[in-house]
Amino acid sequence: MLSINQSQFEKISRTTAKKDVINVYDIEKKKLQLTLKDINKISLTTDIWKSKVQKISYMCVTGHFVDSNWQLHKRLLSFIPLPPPHAGHDIFNGLMKCTKDWGIEHKVFTISVDNASNNDAAIRIAKGTFSKSRKLPLEGIPVKRLIIDCPTRWNSTYEMLVEAYRVKDAFPIFKEGEPFYRYCPTLDDWKKVKDVVDILEV
Repeated sequence: MLSINQSQFEKISRTTAKKDVINVYDIEKKKLQLTLKDINKISLTTDIWKSKVQKISYMCVTGHFVDSNWQLHKRLLSFIPLPPPHAGHDIFNGLMKCTKDWGIEHKVFTISVDNASNNDAAIRIAKGTFSKSRKLPLEGIPVKRLIIDCPTRWNSTYEMLVEAYRVKDAFPIFKEGEPFYRYCPTLDDWKKVKDVVDILEV
């Protein structure tokens, strides 16, 4: 039917169509990556959309920025499945993964969301993270497991507290995503830890 209406029509397989789509995506992604390298600030908007057919929830992240010619741009940066329960920690992780994938984690100017409670939690985590260092949690720190002190090693308590204090900003973030974590250290607790470390360090 198509070949009759359009003599230049060539039938292609699903494999070829998929390959062509991926190739176009890779080309456009490289173009956008080059553009994002030249901008100083970018604003993000995000929302969660549920497919009624697939019964799957998706998280969309859109970037808004002005280029060197003062032209306003809006680009879709991420469209990923987000399994329930869509907690604030999950939304935050999706945002941070998106910014890191595009290399814009140090360029985020604003993040706009609707008034859902899980978005409030995500923004609360994001504000705490960006206000402290403008970096992702633990970024630039070598991956290392927390340790537990050993009664037979006199310096193990010192090493345990030093490692915990070094990543103290990660504890409240972990608490947001883990409902069974009930013993998150308070600011007063960390002050005591710092005092003990200073004493043991002598």
